[in-house]
Amino acid sequence: MERWCCRPTTIIVGQNNKVIDQYVSSSGTIRNCAGGATTWGTWFTMEETRDMGHGFVFEVNPLDPENEMSRTPIRDMRYFSQEAGHVDPSTGIWYLTEDASPSFLYRFTPHDRSQKLGSL
Repeated sequence: MERWCCRPTTIIVGQNNKVIDQYVSSSGTIRNCAGGATTWGTWFTMEETRDMGHGFVFEVNPLDPENEMSRTPIRDMRYFSQEAGHVDPSTGIWYLTEDASPSFLYRFTPHDRSQKLGSL
């Protein structure tokens, strides 16, 4: 069985595209894909698989990348082969794409739409 494993990485880029810092942002996930930025400064890393119990979205805080929140799947965002996501800042509603054939566009309405750290 082929197993894809990766570690999402944060790269901080300054002026003239010079890399200032880089570090592992999260671990324990597999086959991560595009993800998406939140309006409150965190990042979603999304598992592009449904193998071995994976296929979830994780919210990563780049200032504290290995905290409990970064390691906890957002189960309300469902379980599927995740591709990318984007939040509508005017409503707090998320739109998620799937990496499968056929693929679908999903709409996720959080219980807490305050768009702040820990709201999901």
